[in-house]
Parts: sequence; C-alpha cells; structure tokens
Amino acid sequence: MTPENLKLQAELAYQKGDLAAAATACQKGIKINPSQTSLYGLLGQVLWDMGKTAAAQRCYEHWRQMPPEIVAINPEAGAYFDKANTLAIAGKLSEAVASYEQALQLEPNYAVAWVNLGIIQRKLGNIDEAIGCYRRACAVNPNLVDAYYSLSNAWAEKGEIAQAISCCIQALEIKPDFEPAYSNLQYLLLQQGKIESAFPCALHILPVEVLQEFYPEPFPIVNNDDTEWVSLRQSVHTSTTIYLTPPKTIDENVHRSFNWRRYIYPSTFIAQMPGGRAWGDAYTAVITADNQLVSEVARGSAELILTSRKLPEPTHVEGNLAFLSVRGGNTYYHWMADLLPKFELLHLGGMDRSKIDYFAVNGYDLAYQRQSLELLGIDPHKIIPSSQFPHLTAKNLIVPSLPGNQGIMTQWGAEFLRRQFLPAAAKRNFPEKIYISRQTASYRRVVNEKEILDLLLTWGFVCVRMEMMIFAEQVAMFAGAKVIVAPHGAGLTNTVFCQPGTKVIEMFARQSVSINYWLIAQLVGIDYYYLLGDSLEKYYLQRGEEKPPCNHPLYEDIYVNLEALGEILRLAGVGS
Repeated sequence: MTPENLKLQAELAYQKGDLAAAATACQKGIKINPSQTSLYGLLGQVLWDMGKTAAAQRCYEHWRQMPPEIVAINPEAGAYFDKANTLAIAGKLSEAVASYEQALQLEPNYAVAWVNLGIIQRKLGNIDEAIGCYRRACAVNPNLVDAYYSLSNAWAEKGEIAQAISCCIQALEIKPDFEPAYSNLQYLLLQQGKIESAFPCALHILPVEVLQEFYPEPFPIVNNDDTEWVSLRQSVHTSTTIYLTPPKTIDENVHRSFNWRRYIYPSTFIAQMPGGRAWGDAYTAVITADNQLVSEVARGSAELILTSRKLPEPTHVEGNLAFLSVRGGNTYYHWMADLLPKFELLHLGGMDRSKIDYFAVNGYDLAYQRQSLELLGIDPHKIIPSSQFPHLTAKNLIVPSLPGNQGIMTQWGAEFLRRQFLPAAAKRNFPEKIYISRQTASYRRVVNEKEILDLLLTWGFVCVRMEMMIFAEQVAMFAGAKVIVAPHGAGLTNTVFCQPGTKVIEMFARQSVSINYWLIAQLVGIDYYYLLGDSLEKYYLQRGEEKPPCNHPLYEDIYVNLEALGEILRLAGVGS
C-alpha cells in the first residue's frame, strides 16, 4: 500500500473517531516514505487527540522543519541555497548566482536550486544559461511543475513558441489545474494565430488538437471504444424535450442566444466499473480497468489524464465508490446543477445509498457543500474530496452520468432540488425585491453598481450578498422573493427555488450572454427578463481611464445603462 493510500485510510479512520487505526496508518506511511510531509501533521493531530501531547509536539516539530523538497542531503548545500535566496531578494544577483552554484556543486540533484538559478540567469539576460538550468531541473526532477513552467517562459522569450507550448503541456501533465500554464498557453496560441484553440485555455480546457500538435512525444491514440463500456451501464432517463418561450427584453430583437425554441436533454445512466479509475479536478475523466477513456462522462482535457505519465499514483478505495465529481464542481452553479442531482440518479438507478462506502465529490471545504450534503443526509465520513484525492481507483467504481448537458439544469434535477431543500429552508422574513451584488467577486462585476443601487433603492429593492448567507437562507430568500435583479452569476442558481410567476431580470455584458438561468426559468415558471449592458469602453472613456484587459468574454464586467434599467423595470410591471 502506498503512503497516499495510507494517508486516505488514516484520514477516514480519524473522521470516524478510530484514533488507534489512524495512528497506525500514519506510522506505516511514514515508514514507507519518511519524507511524506503531510503524514507527520496528521499523526501529530491524532496523537494530540489521544492525549499523547509530548509525542504530538515532536511530530509537529518534525513536520514544521521538513523542507518542501528533501533533496539537499548535504546541510552545507542547503545553507548556500538559503544564502542565495536572501541575496536574490536583496537584488544582489551576481552574488546569488555564485551561492546557487556553490550549493549545486555540493548537491548536483538540487532541482529547486537549478530553477532558482535559472530565474536569476534570465533576469541577468543570460537566456541560454537559464534554459540550461531549467532543463537540468527537469532532468533531476521530472515532476517539478515550476521547472517546466519556467522553461516555457524562457523558450517564449527566445521566440521558440512551439517549445514553450510543449513545456506548458508537460506542466499540466503533472498538475492539470495549474493556472499559470493555461494563461501562458492562451497567450502563446494567440501568438501563433490559433484563436479557436487559445480561448478555451482561459476556461482551463486544453483542446485535443493542441495536444496532438504540441505533445512532447507523438500523441498516443486515445481509445474511446465504448463496446465494453455499454455493457456496464444501466439506463435511467431517456432523452426528453422541453419547449421554450422567448425571454422579455426592451431590445427590438431578442438576442440570438435565446433563439432556441426547444431543448433536448440527453439520456442518463449509471455504470458500475470493477477496477475503474477516475480523476476529478480541473478535468473529469473515468477510465475502465482495461484503460479505455469513457468519453460520455469526460469533461475538460480528459485525454491528458489518460495519457499523462506524471500524475500522482491513484489512491485505491476498497468497496463501492460513487464518483460524483464534475468539472467546475467547486462553483455553486455546477455543484447544484451538475453534481447534487447525481444523488437522485443513484436513487433512480436502484442504488442503495447505505451500500455505497464512499462518495467522491469536488470538495467539502465550502459552506454550501457541507450544508447541502448534510441536508441530503450524506454521512460526512463517507465523503472523499477530489480537491485532496483527485486520482482514485476502486474495487467497484459507480459512475452516474451527468444529469444533462454540462451546466444545463434538467426538469427532474430542478424538481429534486426543490423537493430536498425547500422544506428545510430557514423560516425568516426576507425582502420581496432583491438585488444580488457581485461587488466582492473577482470578475463580472457591475462597474457602476453604486448608481444602480441608488436607482433600485427608490424602487424598494434591497441589496444582498449571497456569500454572507448560509445555504438554507439563500433557499428561503429566493422562495419568498417577488422580484430579483442581478448580473449574470452563480447567485441566480437559486432561482430554481422561486415560486412560479417570480420576476427575474438578468443583466449581461453585451458580448457574453448565457441561457442557463433562462432555462431554469422555463422549468420553474419564472417571468424572465434580460438586459444587455452598454460598452465598457464607453464607461472607461467617460472616466478618462483605459479599460482593463480581460482574457475571456465570460469574465467581462458589466456596465448598466440607468435609463434602460428603469425601462425594463417598467416593462416587468415592478412598482416604484
């Protein structure tokens, strides 16, 4: 058993209160790999709870003193490394180079020292020397993300764009959610004129055509043969169609995004896969025991998961593991629309929840994740967060399909959420007219929100911030609301809890319109309106400022015309 497996075993035992079993698992893991830093911290916590405070303190002390990379066996090399870092911070670059070189003479396999030396060489304008340092770091430690990322930057500076893209891909092989690599890829692909391939990178999607062209070796043929896979699955829903009514707007013509007159939901299924493995993080991938990628449940760049030679070894789970993690599942909307309805799929597919040993979900750290699972009656001891254990294998992997197309709520999914959460909603008086603010968000904010609020207050609206409310309060507030005004954002997910006839006015940046909440309105019977914002360039021009760059239209801020907002409020019949 690997240290990673023993860490999972220890954490689950600790959650169940079995301190002796948790301590034993930690000690076994440390014996196999004494440099497994996290095991010392967990063992310290277990020993403290057992009342063995002296042993716990020794564990904690050992944990704190462990360096992030245990390669500088020679203490003198470590001292030179620390001195070099101090000199680099002080701007004494030539002296820092000399100290890094002294550390590497004593310990040639000190990968982090090679990376840091390369960074200083690049600052000094010695680009070829920097590339040599980064390549040496990659050779010494092929799983060091920073080495490939730094090498990518150096190749890009030298104009070797194909080499730079290849290094970004190698960084993502190790850490598929590594944000800087996606930013680099978008920039590099745009430089090559590959616009259609570049923009998905802003959404953490690595297009297959980029892998095929720039993979450091000939890209292997991905086997998507579903012949055996079909025999493992059980159908739950057949394909269904809903018919749509256009949204209401003050514009002369309805935006082309709303030209749908019907929407077809795909069929759903559950599969049981003995010996299957799964990855749940920036991407989701399910792979059969004979190494076939299940394309029907793959999202993001699942092909990279199948072919990567550098992912952490999978953690094995004995028993039945239901893999529920979804791409984007650490955001409120995808958690509600894509992940939670999978519990209903398990039920509809005849799966007895009590016989499922573990549930893999994206995370358990966020308040709404814990609170919604608690309301569903899920034992927290059965939760395995993909954020901590992205790579899993199981004796029997249970895989529900997505409820529908990714990011699109289904009729039965909406009914499930209402049935499960409306009865438990907090009983409290909430305002009937609400405006949902995104001012604390990092993107898609209303740039003139103060003026918007001044207007809405005269119409009797109250400004609310969803991050300040517990999950049950959000459900209750939307269940009692009569009018909701909001910029496009995850807070509108809660419209699934609205009463029929509730008026919802959604505001968009002109170049980024989404149908998600219009579709929810069709399912629930909401009176839905939308308003397109004005040009952001116009807003910043009026202020004498330059518009900040934005790497994808989805993240663009919104500038709302006050007259247009008043007009659509009157169209909706909202009394001032």
